[in-house]
Amino acid sequence: FTLAMTLFFTRQVLQLCGRQDSVQARIAEEYQVCHDNGFVFFESHALFAQAEALLRRGEADSARPLLAQGLQILAASGGRLSMDVPFRNLAEAFLDVGLTTEAREWLARGFELVNNHNQRCLESEFWRLQGRLALAQGNAAAAEADFRTAVEVARRQAARSLELRAVMQLAELLRQQGHKAAIAEWVAPVYRQFQEGFDTADLAKAATWVAECDLQA
Repeated sequence: FTLAMTLFFTRQVLQLCGRQDSVQARIAEEYQVCHDNGFVFFESHALFAQAEALLRRGEADSARPLLAQGLQILAASGGRLSMDVPFRNLAEAFLDVGLTTEAREWLARGFELVNNHNQRCLESEFWRLQGRLALAQGNAAAAEADFRTAVEVARRQAARSLELRAVMQLAELLRQQGHKAAIAEWVAPVYRQFQEGFDTADLAKAATWVAECDLQA
């Protein structure tokens, strides 16, 4: 069980850091350890991770049976522990491949955890992704409101990494609307509070934006 948990948390850290290539190599082992030892609830986490990987490769038809299997295990076990992570990841993956109906379904599952089970660690992310969904549907005003809510939630929780994601999403939208100072106003102050993690995906992207902004100043 300790090995299963180690694999489980290592994968989650890698996902949060945006290191998808490293994630792929670990999912199969995580699933096998859970499956072979009867850790069915955490097996569902591994199934969702496998499905997400397939989605990101454009293999939605192969992902859906794994999602159905994972949901069946959840229904049988009644477990919800840390499900905000796969629900968030799957909503994003469906958004990334343009499957907005299914993205909305996974976002609804995420908000159900937030609103009814007080699982708020990724609340900011659910608001940010809801904003992305609104953008995909052509509603920029709703998207901006959702992004601002994501920022507010992250700040209230002192969740600096999630705040960075939210301000980057908001600044990108504002910049598209002609607000040239959006990066300097929103992204740079948050980015400059970090003292480590500069090789992670979000910080690397933010560094590029802030450097470009400084050059134009």
